[in-house]
Amino acid sequence: MNMAQVNLVPSSDLLEANRLNQLSVEQNERNLYYITPTTYWVKQASAIAPGLAVTTFDGFIRSYIKKSFCGVKEWQTKQWKLFMVGELSGTYRSKQKTLDTYIQLKRFGQMDPPESLAFLKEDFKKIRKAEQTQQNGTIDDLYWYATQIKPPMPIDEVIFEGFVDFTVPQYEFITYLKAQGIQCTIYLDAHMSSTIDELIELGFMVNGTKEERENMAHYTLSTASTKEEELLGIIEHMLKQKQEPSDVAVLLSSAEERFDFKEKANKAGLPIAGERKILLKDTLLYKWINEGLFATSLSRESLAADADLLFPLLGLTGRVYLRAKQSLMRTGKTGMVLVDELLAESTSFRLQTKGSFSDQVEQLLYALKLVDKIVPISYFEQIQMCLKEEFGQSDALKAMEKDAFYDWFETVAETIVVELEEENTGISLLSWSDIGAFNGSTIYIGGMDAGSFPTPYHYLGFVVEEDLMEIKKRGLPLKEKRRAAQLALFDRVLKRHQTVLTSYVIGVNSDDPASPSPFVRSFTLGEHWSFYTRLKTGQSCFALNDAKAMNAEDRVIAERLSRLESGKEPLTKSQSLTMKNRGIINVTELEAYAQCPFRYGIERLLNVKKPLEFDEVFPFHLIGSAIHLIIEKLYKNYLDVIGKPFGSLSNRVKESVPSWLTNEWFKAFNEEIKPSAPYMNELELQLEYERWDKQLQNWWKAERSTFWDRDELNEAHIESLEVPVKLEGYQLGNSRVTIVGKIDRVDSVDGERVLYDYKTGKASLKMMEIQAGLKLQLPLYAYMLGKETPIAGASYISFKEPKKRSSNGLWAKQHVGKGSIFAVSSQCRNTDDTVGDEQFMERWGLHKRIQSIWDGMTTDASVAPLNCPQTCPHKATCRVTEAMKKEINNAVQQ
Repeated sequence: MNMAQVNLVPSSDLLEANRLNQLSVEQNERNLYYITPTTYWVKQASAIAPGLAVTTFDGFIRSYIKKSFCGVKEWQTKQWKLFMVGELSGTYRSKQKTLDTYIQLKRFGQMDPPESLAFLKEDFKKIRKAEQTQQNGTIDDLYWYATQIKPPMPIDEVIFEGFVDFTVPQYEFITYLKAQGIQCTIYLDAHMSSTIDELIELGFMVNGTKEERENMAHYTLSTASTKEEELLGIIEHMLKQKQEPSDVAVLLSSAEERFDFKEKANKAGLPIAGERKILLKDTLLYKWINEGLFATSLSRESLAADADLLFPLLGLTGRVYLRAKQSLMRTGKTGMVLVDELLAESTSFRLQTKGSFSDQVEQLLYALKLVDKIVPISYFEQIQMCLKEEFGQSDALKAMEKDAFYDWFETVAETIVVELEEENTGISLLSWSDIGAFNGSTIYIGGMDAGSFPTPYHYLGFVVEEDLMEIKKRGLPLKEKRRAAQLALFDRVLKRHQTVLTSYVIGVNSDDPASPSPFVRSFTLGEHWSFYTRLKTGQSCFALNDAKAMNAEDRVIAERLSRLESGKEPLTKSQSLTMKNRGIINVTELEAYAQCPFRYGIERLLNVKKPLEFDEVFPFHLIGSAIHLIIEKLYKNYLDVIGKPFGSLSNRVKESVPSWLTNEWFKAFNEEIKPSAPYMNELELQLEYERWDKQLQNWWKAERSTFWDRDELNEAHIESLEVPVKLEGYQLGNSRVTIVGKIDRVDSVDGERVLYDYKTGKASLKMMEIQAGLKLQLPLYAYMLGKETPIAGASYISFKEPKKRSSNGLWAKQHVGKGSIFAVSSQCRNTDDTVGDEQFMERWGLHKRIQSIWDGMTTDASVAPLNCPQTCPHKATCRVTEAMKKEINNAVQQ
């Protein structure tokens, strides 16, 4: 009899009852070991043949090592990495990458890095040296160690069933068993050609035929709009079919998806087979430890987030919760002694960057003891035992980075069971490795998109598939081999079961849907699962509750949509009363409201700050204030010309101004503006510096030609800079208010005054803008000062166009055209002999316009902009439409 055999069987004959029962009988007569891929296979085989002793390959290796009395203790991979990370230099993450590379190559039987990874040779030597000093290893080490010892127990035969392929260490151990003269029998699906070929090369004799019956399943492919809808769609389909739960399985690739599905199925009343375990990692306590205690930030926001996790854990709810959090944010303490002690301990834990393993364990346990004092933790002793018994004394005293400790504790949290219910029957929730052991008729397979199945192999560390070309081993997870194995798994499903319902997430954008896996492209299209189809036809509690909520909200939503589309935003009574009781209002506020009531309401009533722009090229908001300050220093300090005639300034002094401006701009740019743009490189900053320096020089040239070098203005002078003005007792409805503002500059010329307002950007003025209330500063400032002295004109001075005079000001007619001492050309259309007088206010309807703006400010903040710039920072919340903007623009133009 050949000692190494492959028995080919149809997929539908896996776990055949007569054969398993016969093996159970044989186990009583000789040393026969029966090995399956997963614990689910173990359970299914045991249920079919209760007397049969079954184990997994890993379980067999553990038993094999244990009976050799070699004293090797198994570590989980994260524990092994925790021990080894201290042997390497570099950052924690770089050391993790190196260790992952070592682990990956060791699984392939490669103890030295290939030439492509030669830079890791020295680190690999350090790791191997550290491994030789301890008697601990991962499951991978146990496989390799098992091939080095004599058989510790008598074995007549080892039988493998349910595998589609074997890993490198598994192939090595099978080869070892064969070399020891132990009979090896492997039951394989007949269509697994690549695995069969490798076993033939290894010396196995093949019994049976590679031909297999045709696919027997009825299969369909459904689509879903989101992952959430895919899981709910599977549940809805099950409810409609009303099948026996034990006859149904759900296959999902990731543990997270299986957990999410289990929660949803339980809520929908669908039972899930198996034990219901609650691990430490699933608890609120772990969430606080991981996101609160292990956090690194000490900011106020981090403290608030910590409280949001901790307070529910401690049972603080309602008003107690609110008072404690308010006190914490205001004073840093809650006022509750034990809670404050726990928060202080949390802060202490965050401040430490490293320490010995045992020190960090003790600190963590101390924090948990404080929690236990406030609200008892029933599994506290279990946690304490797991933490303290993990390592030997020498290992526990080693220094350890915090990141390593956090990673290790996550592993521990996945092993501590805090609650366990008895195993129950129901729907089987399985992985791809489990599915061949399922004996029911119907299988739902989620996640069948092109990017998820077939699943690419994710190598650890720096390893890529090209690195494997130097390794001559069976079982390497090469791309084509992985695809063949997954196709074999998929074919196994189609050949073992009657109904296979596959699905994948197509996405919410129907114009650009995701692609299905190539394995299912020929399947008959089934349903499309989305939120709205679920509301129409769904039977689960999710569908019923959502539909009920939707119906209840339809009317309210319709009303809200109608109001949103109208753009109406009336003020509340309290807001309106607050506005009406104001005694002082700035001219710029009147302009801001006229430009856009909605933006005014957002910024002035709700005090919403302008959203931060992380990609802002330059802090332009600082330029204006810096330039205004430079102008003020120039005229007040350096030239000292306030109240002195323009003609008194000598050419020598005027010629010195450009260099003075450059020095002042250099100082302002480097001290105030440059530190506010850390995201800009030196070249960008230099270009901005030079651009604004040039504009300052051009501005001074224009100032000279317009004021200081004009013989017509020799006796004129700057009366004052930054002049505060106010209009007291101004009647607005039943209220009297004071309107205030500030004029950048006031000049005095032959008994008349001229007002100037400096702008760093472009500046223009149209009478229609004055009438609309969009440009009120110049006419209102003129009106305020006109009560004292005649006003010759009021004008903007733009840094971008400093010589411009014809369309950026408001002038008396006698000062416009040929012979104008202010250089205002005849092209100027903004002329009136009553600038600054009551007649001007009446003629252009400004009193009525200010009254209408005031009425709006005290009652309404609707979406009705007269000026709607593309750069508005509140686009995300504004409902203005292009039609509204066009209509408003036409109204202003008229």
